[in-house]
Amino acid sequence: DVGVGMASGNSGPLDRAVEEPWGFTISSENRVTFAAVPLPSGPVRPGERGRALLHLVATNSYGADRTLTDLTLTNATSGPGTVAELDGEIQALTLRDDGNGDGVLSGTGVDPVLGTGFFTNGAMTFSGLRWSVPSGLSRQLFVTADVSPREAADGDALAAMVTGEPATAFAEPTAVTGGWPLDSGARLTIDGFVAAQLTNFRISPVTVGPNDNTLLAL
Repeated sequence: DVGVGMASGNSGPLDRAVEEPWGFTISSENRVTFAAVPLPSGPVRPGERGRALLHLVATNSYGADRTLTDLTLTNATSGPGTVAELDGEIQALTLRDDGNGDGVLSGTGVDPVLGTGFFTNGAMTFSGLRWSVPSGLSRQLFVTADVSPREAADGDALAAMVTGEPATAFAEPTAVTGGWPLDSGARLTIDGFVAAQLTNFRISPVTVGPNDNTLLAL
């Protein structure tokens, strides 16, 4: 059977595909369904704060509210460093509630902070949450990153994702589904380095004469 039809048939111009960016998972059972909303990629500077890495939507099809208590992120940063070095490039992660439900990240007075932390061994868990998703409704979350002013390596791309159902926990018995891994597609490429990443070692004074060369200056 045809799932979607048009009164005009298929005779119109075919200029581009029609797609839904939210990536919903189809389900007929009581559950909480997560989806990742696409976010733009772009350059980021060492020391930059509050850059969006993830935008998540949770939809509750139960007949009662469900309360998220834990959310674990996996570091998806790409670069040549070790796990510890890649973890250190993001100085802090912040979980934010979309307080007014408009799907746009605003100031903390509108979209309050739910928790903060940092990656260790490639992961980070926001725990002790009391984030309620009302019955039959959807709510949204943001995850932002503060870039380390000293450990960020030029050319590395910062990213984070939620790998699967075990990365979530609820206060009530809850079936969880989603288009795993949840990844908004944001890749924040570190552009350049800053003075805070340099160490200026002291050079002992020396006496120089005419035609001296190869002298250490910095």
